[in-house]
Formats: sequence, C-alpha cells, structure tokens
Amino acid sequence: MPDTAHAEPIRLPRYDPWLSDPAMSELRMDVVTPHTPWATPWSGRRLKIVAIAPRWTQRASVELMQRFDFDITAIMTVRSHQWADKDEPHYAWIPYGAETIVTERALQALAGKPDVIVLGWLNPSIMPTSVEQAILDAVSDGAGLVVFNPKAMSEKLSALIGSCASPDAADVQYVVDGLPSRLPPLNEDPRTMIGKGVAFHQGDPGGRIVVVDFGREPANYPRPGSQSNSYLSPPGSEAHDDVHDVHYDYYCSLAGRCMLWAGRNMPRAPLTGWSDLASGIDSRRSDDALGSLRAAAGGVAEFVVRDEHSAVEHRATLKVSADGDIELTVGRLKAGGHYADIMLRDEHGRALDWGTHYFTSTTGASVVSVTAKDELQRDHAAVPIEVVAEGDLDGVKLRVEATDTHGRLVWSEVVPAAPKTSMTADLSRALTMQCDVRAMLQHGDEILAAQRGRVLLRMPEPDPDQYQYGGWLGTSRDFVEKRAAGVMVARGVSGGIVSGDMDQWAAVNVRPTPYITRYYPNNGDEKGLMVRKPCLTDPAFLEKEAAKLRKAVEANRKYSPPAYSLGDDQGMMLSHQDACVSPSCLAAFRDYLSGRYGTVSALNTSWGTQYRTFADAMPVSLDDVLASGQYPRWADHRMYMDKLFVDTNVWARSVVRNVDPEARVGFEGPLLDDSWYGYAWKELMAQMDLMAVYPNPWKFDLVRSFKQPHLAFGGWYGGYAMYQSADDRRAYPWYMLFNGCNHYLFFSGYGSSEAGHPSEAVAPDLRPMRCFAETSDEVNRIQRGIDRLVLGAEYQAGGVAVCFSRPSVHAATVMPEVPTRDYHTDPKWSEYLAAPHQKWALNTEANLRLLDDLGVPYVFVDRTDIAAGALQQRRIRLLVMPFVQALSAAEAAAVRDFVASGGVVLADVRPGVFDEHVKLLEGGALDDVFGIRRDGPAVQPLKEALIDMGSGQGGSDLHEVKREGGAMMPETEGEDVVVKEDGQVGIPMPVDTTVKAAGGTPVITTDGGLPVFIRHTHGKGQAMLMNMAVQHYLTLRAAGQGAGLRDVLGEWLDGAGFESGVRLQAIGRHTARARVFPYRDGETRLIGLLRSHKRLADEFHAFADREPRTFVLHVGERGHVYDVINGAYAGHTDRLDVRIEVATPYLYAVLPYRVTAVTGAAAQRGNTVSIGAAIQSSGGKLGRHVIHVDVTDADGRHRPEYGSDIVAPGGSGTHAIHLALNDPTGTWTIELKDVATGTSSRSTILIAAK
Repeated sequence: MPDTAHAEPIRLPRYDPWLSDPAMSELRMDVVTPHTPWATPWSGRRLKIVAIAPRWTQRASVELMQRFDFDITAIMTVRSHQWADKDEPHYAWIPYGAETIVTERALQALAGKPDVIVLGWLNPSIMPTSVEQAILDAVSDGAGLVVFNPKAMSEKLSALIGSCASPDAADVQYVVDGLPSRLPPLNEDPRTMIGKGVAFHQGDPGGRIVVVDFGREPANYPRPGSQSNSYLSPPGSEAHDDVHDVHYDYYCSLAGRCMLWAGRNMPRAPLTGWSDLASGIDSRRSDDALGSLRAAAGGVAEFVVRDEHSAVEHRATLKVSADGDIELTVGRLKAGGHYADIMLRDEHGRALDWGTHYFTSTTGASVVSVTAKDELQRDHAAVPIEVVAEGDLDGVKLRVEATDTHGRLVWSEVVPAAPKTSMTADLSRALTMQCDVRAMLQHGDEILAAQRGRVLLRMPEPDPDQYQYGGWLGTSRDFVEKRAAGVMVARGVSGGIVSGDMDQWAAVNVRPTPYITRYYPNNGDEKGLMVRKPCLTDPAFLEKEAAKLRKAVEANRKYSPPAYSLGDDQGMMLSHQDACVSPSCLAAFRDYLSGRYGTVSALNTSWGTQYRTFADAMPVSLDDVLASGQYPRWADHRMYMDKLFVDTNVWARSVVRNVDPEARVGFEGPLLDDSWYGYAWKELMAQMDLMAVYPNPWKFDLVRSFKQPHLAFGGWYGGYAMYQSADDRRAYPWYMLFNGCNHYLFFSGYGSSEAGHPSEAVAPDLRPMRCFAETSDEVNRIQRGIDRLVLGAEYQAGGVAVCFSRPSVHAATVMPEVPTRDYHTDPKWSEYLAAPHQKWALNTEANLRLLDDLGVPYVFVDRTDIAAGALQQRRIRLLVMPFVQALSAAEAAAVRDFVASGGVVLADVRPGVFDEHVKLLEGGALDDVFGIRRDGPAVQPLKEALIDMGSGQGGSDLHEVKREGGAMMPETEGEDVVVKEDGQVGIPMPVDTTVKAAGGTPVITTDGGLPVFIRHTHGKGQAMLMNMAVQHYLTLRAAGQGAGLRDVLGEWLDGAGFESGVRLQAIGRHTARARVFPYRDGETRLIGLLRSHKRLADEFHAFADREPRTFVLHVGERGHVYDVINGAYAGHTDRLDVRIEVATPYLYAVLPYRVTAVTGAAAQRGNTVSIGAAIQSSGGKLGRHVIHVDVTDADGRHRPEYGSDIVAPGGSGTHAIHLALNDPTGTWTIELKDVATGTSSRSTILIAAK
C-alpha cells in the first residue's frame, strides 16, 4: 500500500443469527385442539408443575392445561438423549436452547417450589448434576414426581425410587378406576396396570412418585413409528391402526390423575362403581342402562357418549339422586364400541371427579367391511365399492356415502341390505385424492351399524405454471403431530417431501413426493483416493438398490405422488474425496477414457504418462496432481465421476418409471458446486423431473437455464437461522417465482422426541412460527393467479448467454487459492455452502450479480452447445465467461467465430488456459481474441493489487436495522478499500500478473501498471477481459462500493452497441441496484424487480444501504403499464418512476391495450355451474390473460376449493364448478379478477337443488 494512502475497512451489517422467537421455548394456549375439559375448573387447588421433556413433545403440557387446572412451566430439552443445544451455527442457533440457559431456566423453575415435577420421554441421566439434585431436593421437601415413558433411569433417581414405599394397590386403585377398559395400543385394561405400567411410590419423608412406563421401550429416531410428539402417550400409539383421536383424551386423563395424586390433589369424594357398569348393551331395546355410579359429594354429572371416531352419539345432564347414585341410561346406539364420559361438577361448575367407561352395543346387524376393488382408482366416474354386512338384514337398507376431504358429499346411494353388495360409485365430483366412504345399515331413520372405508383417486400432474407449496414434513396417527400437519395445511401446504403415515396425508389432501433413496457417500472424513461407499457401479449394490426403489414406488404410487425424490443433499462424493477406484469403477473409467481419447497415445500425451493400454490407466489424488502438474489424470477421473453421478440418477429414474410410468423423478438439495459433488448441470437437467435447490442464487440461474418444461422446480427455504429475517420472509417466495420456480418448499414441519431443530414451521405449542406464517402469506398471494401469469410467460434473456463449463469447475480446483478478504462467516457454516475455497461458485456468483446490477438478463448455455453452434443458432449478442478456464478447441473456435462475426464477449481471469481435459496450454486459447499475451504459466497464484476507480457513494452510510432478533450491527472485515492522498479510491483485487496487453487496450490498470480491464476489437466484435477474480464484488456491492466496476463495464457495453430492452436507471447518487426479471407473453411484457438484501443468500451479511431508493424503469416500447401486485394502473408510458425498497417484490405488466372491465356470467345445469369470463379492452387483439375466480356459497362461506384461475387465451375462458350433494342452495357470489391489471367484477347466481 502506498505511504500516502490510508485503509478504510468495509463494514457490512449482519442479520442476527440467533432465533429469538419465544415460540421455540415458551408455551401459550393460543391454539386450541379438540379436548374434553376433565377437571377444569377444578374443585381442588391449582397445581404448579415443572415439565422437563424434549421440545417436540411439550405440546402435551398444553393439552394437559386445556383439560386440567395445571400451571405448567416447560423446560425443553433438545431430545430424549440430549439436554441442550450447543452454541454453534446452522440448525442450533437458538439462544434459549444453549446448555447454560436451559439449565438456568430449569433451576429457576425448580426453585419456585412446584407441586409436581414431570419428566417426560427422556433419559434422566442427560440432566446436569445441578438440575438432578434440585429435583431430588424438591421431592425430599414434598414435591410430587411423575415420570412418563422413561428411556432409562439415572442412578440417583433409581435410588430415590428404590427407597420409597409402594402403597397397596387398593389404596391407589381409585386413581386408575375412571379409565376406559379399552385404550389402544395397550394390550390390557389400564385399570389393571398398578405396579406394572403404572407404579406408585411414597417417600418417607418426601413426596409421591409415579412412574408411567407402558412396557414399550421408546425407540430412537429414525426408526419408523417412533416419532412421538407427546411425552405422555404410550409408545407405539403414533403407528397403531386402532388408535384414534378420541384415545388421546384418555391418555391425558391417566396422566392428569397421576399428576393430581402426586400433587396430593385427588378428588376428596371420588366417583365409585366403575367395575359394576355393563360392558355391553343391546340397542334393540328402546333404552338400555349401563348401571349406576355413586357420588358421595352430590352434584351434577355431564354424560357424553362417543364412538371411536369422536362422534358424539348421546349427551345428557344427570342429577345425583338423594342416595348418591347416577343412573347411566343411553339411547339407541349403533353397533360397535363406545366411550361414556362422566364429569361430575358442583353447583359452581367446578369438577369434582370424572371418568370414562368403555362398552359395546349390538343391534343384530353389522357392517363388516367397506372396500374398493383397487388401491388406486383411475376412472373416477366408475369406482367399484363392495360392502360386506352380517346379521339380521330383513327390512334393513344400506346407505353408502362418499365425501371428499373438503367434507363435500359427492355420492350417495341407498339399496336393500344384503350380506355382500357391489356398487359403482360416481366420484367424479371429488376434488381431493381421497374420498371417505361410509356404509350404514338403517332401519327407518335409525342407524343400526356403520363402517368406514376410503377410496384413493388418481390425480393429474400439477400444471407446470402453478406455484405449489410444499415442505419437509412428517405425520403419523399421533394426535399432536396430526395437528401440526393441519396447521401447515391450513396455511396452504399441499405437498412436498413428506414422510410417515401416507394415509394421514391423504386424509388432508397432501400429495407426497416420497423420499425413496439417497445417493450420498458414506466415506466420512476420508480424503484422497478411495472406494466410494457404496460403489455406484457395484452389481450387488445396483441389484439391491433396484429392489428397494421398486418396493418404495409400489408402496407410494397409490397416493398420486407428483414426483419421487431420489434423496436430498445428493452428491457423488464430498470435497477432496477422489473416489471411486473400486474394480468396477476403474474398469468403467478406463472404458470412458477409451471413448474420450480413442488411442493410448492421445491419453499419454494429455496425461504425461507412458501407459501401454487403457487397462493400465490409473487416476491420482488432487494432492498428487498438484505436486506433479498432471492435471488431466485427476480431472478426467472427476469428469467420469460426474458422468457416473448423472448416469446413476438416470438409471434410478428408469427403475422408478418401470413401476410407475407416469412418474416424475429427481432429487433435491444439491450442495457444493465443486469438483466432487458431480453436478454436470446440463446433463442432469436433461433427465431430471424434480429439482429443488438451496438458496444459492447461481443454482437457480443454472436450473432455470437448463430445465425441461415439465420440471418440478423449487427451492428450499424455511426456518433456518440464516433465512429468518423479515427481509427473507418477504423476498424469497418472489425471488423463486421470478426465477421460474413452480415449487416453494419449507424446511421443515414439526420435530419429534428424537429429532427437531429451530428450522420448523410450527412451534412446540402448535403456533405457526412467524417465518412460516409470513412466508405463507406471500406464497398464497402468488398462488392467486400471479404464478400462472408469470410462469406461463417466457423469460427474456435478451440475447445474453453465460457459459457453463464443468471442466472449468475442475480447472478452478487445481488453480491456487484466490486471495480473499471477505466471507468471514462462522467457519463451520462457511464450509457448508459459501466457503471461500469455492472459487468457481463465488466468482460465477459475482459475475452474475454484476450482470444483474448492470440490468442485463441472461441464460446459461453449456460449453457443448457452444461447440455445436448455439451462439449463432440462438442469436446470442453477448457471451459472458465466468471462470471459464478450460476450453476445447471446438469451443474456442466457436467463441472466436462468434466475436469475429460481431458478437460481444466478456470474461474474467484466465479464460481458456486449459483444454477440456484440464491440460495446461502454453497460451490461452482466446488470448488473441482478448488482445493479450502471457509472461509465465497461468497457474501462478493471483496477487492482490490496487485498482484505481471511483467506487460510488454510500459505502460508509450504515444503518442499524432493527428486526425480531435485535440489531444488525456494523462489522469490520479487513482493509477492503484504500483512499489515496489524491482522493482516488483503490480497490484491492486478485489480479493475474502474467497478463500483458498485446493489441488490447487497458482501460483500468493497477498502481503498478498491470492491465485489469482490457478491451479489444476482434473482427466485427468486441471483447473485454477482466484480468482478475471478481468475487470481491459481492462485498463491494453490498457495501455500496461497486459502482466503479459497473461504470467501466457499462460504458464498454454501451460502446460495443449492447443495450438491454428493459432498463432500470438509478436516480440520484445512491448505489442501490435491483435485479430485473423480464418475461414476455405474446405482446404482453412482464417485469419483475427485486432489490438484494444479502451479500450471499446463505449467510448473514446484509446490504449497507437499506433506504428506499428512486429509479426510472424504462419498459421499452410504450404500453399500458400496470402494477400487478397492487392491482393499479400506472399509465400509458414507456417509463415509470419507482421507489424500490430492499427485499420487496415489484411486478409490472405492460399491455398494448388498456383493460376496461372483466365480465362474467354463470349458469347452473344440474350439479354443474359454468362460469364464463371475458376481458374488455380499449381496443386491439387481446392476449393471454389469467382471471382469478373466488367463490362464496349461500351460507357466506368462502369456498377456496371451488376457486380457480381461468387461463384465458384471447381474453376469455370458462371454469366449471361441480357442486356437491350437501352444498347449500341459495345465492352464491362469484368474484373475478384479471390478475395482470387488478380489474375485477362481482356477480351472483341462485343455486337450486341438485
């Protein structure tokens, strides 16, 4: 640095990485679930309870507080076998989850003298010694202790329990007497489990202890069926076919009674006589009595009878007789099992006692089964149903009804009952993938028996222009987990990578994308040459894998999966793992070399070897090749492994489609774009039907460029710490839409006792997390037709292509590390996606964002397509070559011809210094095009040098930004900008010191005179070389210091005659920029704008300038401009003044006419309502419009299942509503809205009986 200069550090604000949303550690009663208020309000005292249990089982505490007068403080452990989170990045960034804080909270709660301490579904030995001792001291002082589902027991707690006396069973029988005799999945009457599943202990002195251990060892994650979300439920209940929601009431009843006993707060005069009640009744009598209970304290009894699906069949208020008897008489009930709930209350409504009796009833007839002929129905109009009945069927009718999961009655038929009845159901009105079928035997109006079945309907593939909302989700029969899934479904989630009980997903119309395998290496931390585990060419592995895939597809195809996932975080190998060198891989690799080189002589020339046959060829490790310089020996092997990774996924896809020919197959979560993971994007995207990436912007650009039209294309987002800010929640749904995504995937749903982290959509108490709630609002907004408007149009790259070269990724790997002064994320996190050693990815990202800031849209083009003439065929005007350091002779010739014919090319450091095998060339293949020569080999390390240029305004104007987690504080990151004595700004950048101008004109040089920006005329075209690694631009733009680079390139592009059709011009001295996303649909143009808020999407550094900034949007040809998101007309113009806020989406439509109205007409014919919609305009030929339809029924209910988007080519279209049999008659309202312009209308239709 010159003596006359001084350094100024670039400071960037940071988003707070800590997730401070208290929903992750505190319980509230906001979300109310179906429950029976057993003992609230309670006639005894309110118990103060401390519950220590895994975070994702703590909803049980809320469920207990809904049913009992309990005041529970929850201490949330991370898992059953882990006390707390560590203070480290990624999923565990929650300050209240760190060990010291959890321990402090536990000690504080225990010091508050609780009446009862609960330990739920954990191994108590994980507790810190101080917490365990505080529990022992509290119990010694008289506090009760209840242990649910212990996974083990610590020595001290075992000793405490062993020192206690066990009361006689008769003395505690009243605790369990009020439990139903049938409570699946328990194999025995819970009233007989004293001393077995429920053990009572009495300290002397000290408190009472209850251990509720159902004799089933809670399984460790990830064993299927172990995902409990309630610490008090019997293990296995989440996977047991006979468990229904009604049973959770009784699990809570048992838990509550145990806690009341431990807290010395049981009923003073309990209900008695439970064992004397009848276990069965004959409902053929007019009324039948179960018997009597006795209530010594008097009062009034609430009496409710429910079936096993929670349907209330009988309800009465019963008075206690003078003798203290409560006579339990039920009406006529259908055949089957029933639960009779009795809640005794005093004159003030306070609970005195409660209990439940299970009994069965007979009617002389029963429905044995209701089944569909096939697992999956393709013909919805002719579904074969078979009902088997038995008993006295004389004079009995069989009624069979089908409802979809919206509760719409879609089919009903009544026939005389018979032992076996075959029917054909027309379920064409169904709007969901599952219909519930209920068969009822009736005598007059009386239902004698009923049974349920279900039908799965094959659903069509979603249209590729519809924005689907999915997630990483699981569900089961667990009461809590089902409710968590329901929270997500209520917010619009309808699919994703779902696991668990697929029948439960079908019941809420969620279509799964099953996760059926995963191609992730199991080589741990190995480095260098190795055999991949498993080897993807091993015949034994392939045979076993094919069988696994076929089994998974057979199990899931009936659920109409929109796609199958071959796994997440897919990769050939992890970084620096030079696999695979198994015998089968080596044989295949040598065949690959033979195909690539043709002769051993050609191979030896490239590799610098002396092999006699291809069978002798052997790859080397990266470390070895860096020492020897035989780069092709390593790079060719990596390119073979790239091919193998693609081939493996293509092979797996073929196996899947042999079972399910309509299947879409792909994978999600690609990780690092380095030399080992295997992402040859063009070849992958030519074959994959599913791809969901992490928020690495360059990956969205790559997939958008190479995807097939039918691709299920999405991105993962969610509750990760680095995507939690309000900016993220507001921007990412739109960012993905503007990039052509048709899937938005939220990670993740709800944890379990053995897994779960802060990146969940739903909090432990079932509140939707803020991140999920606000993101859902944005997704839902997009789904109201904006998705079809944008995704039905064509992205306009404006004749700009960015070269993708997989060999250049490998070339970047053998190059020396780029001097870097930024990306100081947490070292553990930065190794994940945004690591400094990711030279190709970071420099490609910087080039792309530089294009964004210049207002230049683009599309990637693969190197092989360039060699095949794509630049001319696709009428490319500008070719950008980020880190394209490897070029074949054919590629170099194609680029040279392109420029000579009048094209424009822009490249950064060292273009074409290797061939396609990564063999170092004596001179760059395009040195003549760029007007340079080289003094020295192109593998010398880059050196930092000061580049003279104005850097723009605003870099020091930092704003402290408040958000949920606190402030974004300025951070010093090193000496990034140098201000010299003359006031000129010097930016230190990594420069190639071997380059000299040779015909090219240096535009910018370093202080030492090295050319950095070199322009050159070649033939009729223009070339510009940025003789540096530009990754530092990512920091400069975030700091408002990147204007100098933009100005140089902008002036050169203008001089080269390149102009973008849509331009966003900054007004004033600010350096803010927004990305332009241009689309075209016929004569309609769509322009999306989004201003960046982060340096890299997967880190915490934010942009310094967060003030709203003014721009002029030049839309090109004059037209009628509409603000699509706000539904406002902006005028007939070719320019628009816009004030753009950070991370806020803007979308404009430019039409050749003004929309004056949207008209609609509706008519009913039978059960079908036809809606016609048409756009009225100021004149001219109408283009494609999207008209959103909203429907409100005669009862005033919004009916989203009847809403739709009418895609209206030529401005008009129709939509049909197929009414259900139970839809209300009367006046319905239909609202139509033209999505592009916001023009709307409302009409009504009188719906008559169907």
